Amino acid sequence: MGSGYGDRNWQKWAEIVCLLLFVLCISHHLFAQADIPIGTWRTHFSYQQASHLQLAEEKVYCAAQNGLFYYEKSDNSLNVLTKSDGLSDVGIADMSYQEEGDLLLLAYKSNLIDVLSAGQIGRFGLLNESERTEQINDVLLRNNLAYVATNLGVRVLEIDNENDITINIRESYTRLSIIGDPLPVYDISIARDSIYLATAEGVISNALAVNVNRQDFASWKRYGPDEGLPLVSIRYIEQNGENVYAAVDNEGVYTLKNGQWILSDLLVNNAFSSLRATSQSVAAVAGDQIYVVTDELAVFNTPQPAEAVVDAEGVVWVADEERGLIRINSSGQQEILLPEGPLGDDIYSIHYAGEKIFSLLNSPEAAFSTFQADQWNNYDPARIEAYIDQSSVASLIDVDYLPAGQSYYFASAGSGLIRWDGNEAFDVISSQTGESTLANDNISSVLVENNNLWVTNYNVTPSLHLYDVEESNWQAFAPVSVESRFPVEMVLTVNDMPWLLSSQQGVKALSGANIIAYDVQEDESLSIRSVIDRASLPGDLFTDIVEDREGQIWLAGNEGVAYFPAPRDIFAFPNAVKPIFENQFLFFGDAVTSLAVDGGNRKWMGSRDGIWLFSETAEELIAHFTTANSPLPSDNILDITINDNSGEVFILTDKGLISYRGTSTEGKETHATVKIFPNPVPADFTGYVGIEGLVTDANIKITTITGTLVKELMAEGGTAVWDIKDYNGSRVGTGVYLVFSASADGSQTFVGKVAVIN
Repeated sequence: MGSGYGDRNWQKWAEIVCLLLFVLCISHHLFAQADIPIGTWRTHFSYQQASHLQLAEEKVYCAAQNGLFYYEKSDNSLNVLTKSDGLSDVGIADMSYQEEGDLLLLAYKSNLIDVLSAGQIGRFGLLNESERTEQINDVLLRNNLAYVATNLGVRVLEIDNENDITINIRESYTRLSIIGDPLPVYDISIARDSIYLATAEGVISNALAVNVNRQDFASWKRYGPDEGLPLVSIRYIEQNGENVYAAVDNEGVYTLKNGQWILSDLLVNNAFSSLRATSQSVAAVAGDQIYVVTDELAVFNTPQPAEAVVDAEGVVWVADEERGLIRINSSGQQEILLPEGPLGDDIYSIHYAGEKIFSLLNSPEAAFSTFQADQWNNYDPARIEAYIDQSSVASLIDVDYLPAGQSYYFASAGSGLIRWDGNEAFDVISSQTGESTLANDNISSVLVENNNLWVTNYNVTPSLHLYDVEESNWQAFAPVSVESRFPVEMVLTVNDMPWLLSSQQGVKALSGANIIAYDVQEDESLSIRSVIDRASLPGDLFTDIVEDREGQIWLAGNEGVAYFPAPRDIFAFPNAVKPIFENQFLFFGDAVTSLAVDGGNRKWMGSRDGIWLFSETAEELIAHFTTANSPLPSDNILDITINDNSGEVFILTDKGLISYRGTSTEGKETHATVKIFPNPVPADFTGYVGIEGLVTDANIKITTITGTLVKELMAEGGTAVWDIKDYNGSRVGTGVYLVFSASADGSQTFVGKVAVIN
């Protein structure tokens, strides 16, 4: 008995040792795993527009426009919390922290509330007992009660976190005006067993005793000139110890002493944007200045401070709307603490070019961010202008990569064509540049085709230009149709025939009413709407136009989608088709805002109801992601682009950027760069093993080391995914498995290994 047990142990250990030896021998490229696993999400929010702060014992929590992160003092690390971590939403209206129980309360602009404690999250949707919309202005945690200030009054929530976190409304004070109407409450403070409210009618207070009916507006004390406080709308009220402070715009901070309000030494000639007090200090923000009162007054400046608070060590923490989280030490030195992310969440468009993801900021001045190798790199207007050495560069609205010159080209809405080497060298090609044929500096789109650069010039004739970088040669084309004078987007099909989306709504228009096909060789243009039955088009306003892997043109509009099955013959056989899905036209009557085609020729479609993935013909729905079943920050999809090498789908919403690692990549001509990941597969892994870098639409066979067939797969483009299961749907056992890949004709083959540990 003992000997058998020892033999089994020895066999198990031998198996593990063999696996470990295999893992150690795996070449580096097999370990060069994808940035995120297949089928998972990650956010790409900007954390520069910080708005709120909360201090915990060893953490500093900071809320940005659409994200939340915290700084860990013990190891100087920055950690991001998102919907993927269980948060209910994005867009934090306010937050509060209670040391007892380590409670962090997050109140969202959507009126959802999260309470975080010991790895658990309790959720609550703020009730709306009035026909008016209720909005959260401030939250305050005290003794497991959450006081919520809204534009209707105050809600008091009771939090039970002994087991699972439960949240319930305990009481409401929603008719607190001097005549008993709803009163907007902006801020809440508690001191001396009393509650103080900053309201649209000034400061009011009441006792927290159990025998006081705080729902009765007549029970509240109202402070005014008789008590030394101006009778004006007040937005901020704070306390430390026995002291209560109120911020009065364009005057300063008042302190309550013996029932009277006294103007302190903290005087300002500006509107306040924050007032925070801790045990030994008061910090106020007005304009671009931060006022800190301890034993004496100190004043600091940051670009756009939104909130400031001082910790027990005397460090001033600032949430700045331009620089994120700022730490100011006792000597006044400032340090920016910021998770990686793009410049902002208000993004005009996103693009994949030259193995980089580009985020073009929706700004009057040129500003963009790039994402590559898991890192964001930001180019704000000042940085770009310094490189170009000119006072301003107009906003960027399109970008593509030209391999012939190893340069990126941006379309600028007013400054011409911006060329960038990918590092620090920028230069401008404008209508004044000698060799260019540009007629003005309003460039609406750029597109690389056959190693040449096509450029559209807005509201001018000629509107279409071709740049041969190797020959330094420019050509100009002037399609005769009036609509072609206003191109806003361009896609090219076979035979070098440009298709243009046009709009008279301006160079930065995101939709157009016309599509123009232009035959360069014959100098002939065709207005699609004039020759095609309008019933076959997706509405009368078009939002996106793309070319798929088979050379078909897909068009999105305000009433669905359509495609042109023979775009190369559009002049002879003008024809558009609407895909049929569930016995009706796809997205019948609904707007489609954006399109993208992945390596498997599948169609990603954005709408105001999330993002959809359809099959190659768009007749089969593969996935539909919304805020309800994914970490999407919003269902309003503005743009989509795909990293063809990794299959990661980047999705722009009206609340910021997020990405999803899809199951398809662009196919290769050979098996030169195949990666299998994760490898080894750990016991707790429940996702997909990705096999990428395959020849297009390869056939995959997975076998045991002795040759027994386990699973057969087909690649989507250049990637196949394995769910670590056999044909019976059971997870395979611990061991090393062989991966055989072959092209359709068998001319390209590959053999790899993957280890599975259970």
